Amino acid sequence: MGYNGGDGLCAAWHLIRRGYRPRIVLAGLRRDLKEEPAVFARVVEAFQIPWREVVSGDDLAEVQGWLRSCGVILDALFGIGLNGSVRPLPARLIAMINEAGRPVVAVDVPSGLDGDTGVPLDVAVRAAVTVTFGAPKRGLLTAQGSSCAGRLVVDALGMPDWLIRRYMP
Repeated sequence: MGYNGGDGLCAAWHLIRRGYRPRIVLAGLRRDLKEEPAVFARVVEAFQIPWREVVSGDDLAEVQGWLRSCGVILDALFGIGLNGSVRPLPARLIAMINEAGRPVVAVDVPSGLDGDTGVPLDVAVRAAVTVTFGAPKRGLLTAQGSSCAGRLVVDALGMPDWLIRRYMP
């Protein structure tokens, strides 16, 4: 899990603090988490939130039920660091997210979407809303990218406007 997954765990913590009971689907094993994702995993674990670690196709049946029964799906599977093709198991998770019939909020970029070009890398999440950080990623503004991103919300994370204008024309 990369930093996008850490952002997802951080979002889960904020939801818990507001009285929600999220369920977490982790593409991998908790014991393999490092740095920021590991910190937020420990924080979230303290609240006894249900987790499902997905390491094989056998793990997907329960996840499919969770996705279909939730109010909103928060997509933090992949972020801007994704390059190349999406491996088969995460591709199946992305397909399940798209097939769940629930609104999706993507963290930074929809999983499976190239943040620079806006081209899906095999398969991409179709989000209703994408909350992106710092400044809009170029790929979110292309035809394919915007159709995957849905409504775009930019959180500048406190960066000054002059800096954003200088580096993100």
